[in-house]
Amino acid sequence: RRVLIITAAAGLSCLLSTLLGVAPTSRLLAEVPWDVLVILVTLVGQGLTLPWVLRRVNLKDDGSEEQERALARTTSNDAALKALDRALLRWPGHRPLVENLAQSFHHRAEHLADRDDPETDSEAERIEHLAILRSVVDAQREAVIRLRDDAAINDEVLREIERELDLEELRLESEA
Repeated sequence: RRVLIITAAAGLSCLLSTLLGVAPTSRLLAEVPWDVLVILVTLVGQGLTLPWVLRRVNLKDDGSEEQERALARTTSNDAALKALDRALLRWPGHRPLVENLAQSFHHRAEHLADRDDPETDSEAERIEHLAILRSVVDAQREAVIRLRDDAAINDEVLREIERELDLEELRLESEA
């Protein structure tokens, strides 16, 4: 990257020097083709050959990244369940909320166990749940846009609610 910037800067300075009459034109014109050649070789040459080289090397996915994702999801889900146990002790008046959240995380734990096998009923159920949740977010978005169209809310409120819905969609995509 630095080479490209330096080469581009050198080429521009040569051009500027020529235009201003500061340096001999013949020397500058002799340097500019080399700069162009370096840029072409580094960008075009390497860019065009990289896919071929990668195919020749025949790199294969060893599945370690997916295993890391599974480990991270399981660990974070377990941590959430432990935090909810502590929350119940700290805020006993919020038992329905904590139990609802705990039920959600227990349900997620069931799906995490079956995530690698797309033929299990649990995995099919998880995919259906995501589709249901996406349809709910879509309905919320349409309702808020109708409110704005009917002048019940202004554009600023619409953007705020849409941002919240966008975050919910991103969360759903991360679970897909």
